[in-house]
Amino acid sequence: MERRAVIVSGGSKGLGLGIVRACLKEGYNVCTFSRSQTKEITALLKEYPDNLHYLVADQKDPGSAAAVVKAARQRFHHIHALVNNAAVGYDGLLAIMPPHRIEELIQINVTSSLLLTRECVREFLRLPRTEPKTIVSISSIVSLTGYRGLSAYAATKSAMIGMTKSLAREIAPANVTVNAVLPGFLETEMTGSLGEAQRASVLRRVPLGRMGTTEDVLPMVLFLMGEGARFITGQTFVVDGGSSC
Repeated sequence: MERRAVIVSGGSKGLGLGIVRACLKEGYNVCTFSRSQTKEITALLKEYPDNLHYLVADQKDPGSAAAVVKAARQRFHHIHALVNNAAVGYDGLLAIMPPHRIEELIQINVTSSLLLTRECVREFLRLPRTEPKTIVSISSIVSLTGYRGLSAYAATKSAMIGMTKSLAREIAPANVTVNAVLPGFLETEMTGSLGEAQRASVLRRVPLGRMGTTEDVLPMVLFLMGEGARFITGQTFVVDGGSSC
């Protein structure tokens, strides 16, 4: 039986790395990329030489999406799933945020994800309708709840929800499901720069009393990629310890 193949954007660290590891353990072939190769990816390439394909690619390059999908197809022949994970996060009051920061947030978190999704959808349409295909996009609870200093970031993560709901209707006839996962604040490199006051403010909003981990989010991502979610599409799933309730 052919292994299903998934593309995971931004899979060299943080949540993306966790998703790559989890997919490999679940028996997927995985193609992932990032701006630089980490020691964790190097170790995984040695552990899964036949099932992991890694590329150095910068999502700010408009041609990177097509190059990644082409490489994945050449290595694994077919693509069955996409996890839109790559993102950057900058905090700061919108009134004083430099325009280039706003542009970078939109370029990486929105435009690049749209272009990669576009290329994957084209690949999905080559497969028989009987073969299930899926897209899981990583959004954020900041798209639902207000956080001071995250206006621009929240705008980009809200865009992923809008794409999810509209695209789900567009490609449902091809048996493609499209869903989004909205994590709360996680213990990752992106949140490691939070000051003590910011961290305390975040924790006060979490009923379960702690920051999330990548392991808290992985089961939802894997579920949406699996057989049990074949009749679920266009939906958003919050994993935030209750902070948005």
